[in-house]
Amino acid sequence: MDISPATLKAALIDSDAVFNNSHDAIIAMDSASTIVFTNDAALAMFGYAAAADLIGTRIEGLMNERHALRHAGFVARHLQGDSTPMMNNLRRIRAKRASGELFPIDINVFHIDIKKTRYYFGFIRDMSAVEEKEAQLKSIAYFDVTTELPNANSFRDFLIYLYQEDMKDDYVIAVIGVHNMKNINATYGFEVGDAVIQVVGRRLKSAMRDAAFFGRMVGNQFVAAHRLQPERTVDGHLAEIRDRAAEVGDAPIKIGDVQVRAHFTIGAITIPKLAETADLVTKHAEIAYGDAKRIAPQNVHHLSQSRLDALSFSASLTHKLVDAIRNEEFHLVLQPKVDIGASRVTGGEALLRWRRPTGEPIGPDVFVPAAENAGLIADIGRFVFIESCALLRRGATRSLGPLKIAINASPHQLADPRFIDFVEATFADSGVDPASAEFEVTETAVAAFPERVVAGLNRLRAMGASVALDDFGTGHSSLTMLHDLPIDRVKLDRAFMANLGQSVRFEKLVENSVRMMRDMGYAVTVEGVETRDVHDFLLALGVDEAQGYFYARPLSPDAFWDFELAI
Repeated sequence: MDISPATLKAALIDSDAVFNNSHDAIIAMDSASTIVFTNDAALAMFGYAAAADLIGTRIEGLMNERHALRHAGFVARHLQGDSTPMMNNLRRIRAKRASGELFPIDINVFHIDIKKTRYYFGFIRDMSAVEEKEAQLKSIAYFDVTTELPNANSFRDFLIYLYQEDMKDDYVIAVIGVHNMKNINATYGFEVGDAVIQVVGRRLKSAMRDAAFFGRMVGNQFVAAHRLQPERTVDGHLAEIRDRAAEVGDAPIKIGDVQVRAHFTIGAITIPKLAETADLVTKHAEIAYGDAKRIAPQNVHHLSQSRLDALSFSASLTHKLVDAIRNEEFHLVLQPKVDIGASRVTGGEALLRWRRPTGEPIGPDVFVPAAENAGLIADIGRFVFIESCALLRRGATRSLGPLKIAINASPHQLADPRFIDFVEATFADSGVDPASAEFEVTETAVAAFPERVVAGLNRLRAMGASVALDDFGTGHSSLTMLHDLPIDRVKLDRAFMANLGQSVRFEKLVENSVRMMRDMGYAVTVEGVETRDVHDFLLALGVDEAQGYFYARPLSPDAFWDFELAI
């Protein structure tokens, strides 16, 4: 026999089983805030033995002090018809057990009018276990597991608070990195390394006890935020941070049988001067730390506005470079190279130029490093080589004799087998004789990837192209290096020419360098020839080849083919 919904509803209301088998506590009170009903879950939750312990008492006895003081006002406003935040809204508050312990509950309150009398029912759930789990998750999210220090998320919240509060003080943000952590991990293992980080974290926290924030960022890095005192300079603050860290580093750290010392490198910025937003603080602090590792290891380095301006310019330049490659804004010019003994042009050095659509020229000393950092040098290098091959084909049609074009190659290109494959395929497709191309490589390029660069140079020479060592004398060349490199020519840097005529000893240096290169079997080119006196000196010395403004400035391709040497 089916039971009607009304009959079932009445039966459920009359049954204590529904209320007392609920996992939620149910408490009812009248309009005077006197408890008139509780279920078994409410007794267990609040720590009372029997319903009689609660029925007839005021509901404020189950509330925290703040809510208890405000409760009567809430009820009065509700009875007057005003809305209150407690009614028909699930809320998280602190309740009070019989023992006096406060604990979190979720509560939803609604009212029922029975025989013209209003009663309030609260359905309550104990959220202690949930909040404990939330606290554990928050601890993982906001505190470093190894050191138990606040982590990067905590630091971000600290910064957001500072910036939202419209900070009235300046702060020094210092990233403190354990400079020798990599060696400690490699020598003793990561278990010892983690123990060292724990000790360092405790000691640095104590040393930076007056910091507004101190925590661990990532890996070997800690971060401290100090409020700048008006009577002290930034340099004074930084010196104190450095000295405190040094004191920590001077004390040995003993982990089992291992004893080590920590050495610190510190990168610092001042805010809000060097970071307009919280997001920029971490970014700029990392830049400061990276610069510190490069130029001030085991010391402190303060990031400057000029450095940020340079980085901003570089980032902007990178976007412009992408557009320049796409829009073909680059072009080549050729600086004639001269056989000064025979007074004839032997070829030219292909030099890349960039002029923006606005007419603004940007020099290679600016855009080449930016292209290398942005990973665009390969595309630019291919452009230079293709254009150089096109120039060589044009020269061949003019029957100008065996001219050779010198092409500058970066370490990234020479170390990349794909670029060498591209060169070989382009030679084959264009019909250009590889012997008409000379690749110029700097000492620093070889030093960057010695084995891979040498392998690339060997392949280029195997095709028939020649190789010149550029800017000789400006790096750290040694006779052993020259002996081991697969090169045909050495280009003496222009810096030598600037000092000729000022010192007999310097002239002897140039003379001996040229003779030594020739004795080792290398052809010699001298760059930077700007005067007749330098030309005459090199002529008397029997130099093979020279280039410089004395002979010609870089020329457009058409002007280069029409150029006639006049010396």
